[in-house]
Amino acid sequence: MENKLFFVSNGAALEMSEQSYEAESCLQKIVEDNPHLLARAWGDNECRLFLIKRELEILETEDGSNSYSLDHLLVGEDGVPVLVEVKRSTDTRIRREVIGQMCDYACRACTWKVDKLRELFMENNSSEVDNDEFWAQVATNLKAEHLRLVFVADKIPDTLRVLIEFLDRNMAGIEVYGVEVRQYKTSDALLLSSSVIGNSLLDSKKTGQTA
Repeated sequence: MENKLFFVSNGAALEMSEQSYEAESCLQKIVEDNPHLLARAWGDNECRLFLIKRELEILETEDGSNSYSLDHLLVGEDGVPVLVEVKRSTDTRIRREVIGQMCDYACRACTWKVDKLRELFMENNSSEVDNDEFWAQVATNLKAEHLRLVFVADKIPDTLRVLIEFLDRNMAGIEVYGVEVRQYKTSDALLLSSSVIGNSLLDSKKTGQTA
């Protein structure tokens, strides 16, 4: 049965229609401002997420002659780095190319300097979780390649979902999942829905228990 969404204004229920994102940058901005949309619960607890940097430059070569940009780098309150790639469902790269793109970023994470990440973090957050113990845990996770890889789209195709679930089952120490962030609008209101796409069972042997 199809569910419909309504926005109530002055007693009148106005049906909300799903709208596509005008550009990938629109969805990226939503994630930047609302990283909690990507949170995934571990047991009874939901790990809060904090933005470190949008469009994080990643050097492919030591001389900096070639570089890429990770859409978002977040960090969980448990000290696990979260790499995020955003694609619209209309982008053909969402099916296979985005997987290689994400792996290319993740394989370099162990070389990132925690002091620099901490500086970037403080540009976007309060000092709530900013302490030496927290960043020591981040450094430990980077070195051990304990990461979360998150694929965000308005709609995640089955071809990507199958790859996400395969990687999540088989990559020890790395959690992989997708999040669909859909938008519904009326002339006066915007509603977002966030749905986790991937394996339903969370393996406590992976990034849920950090080193």
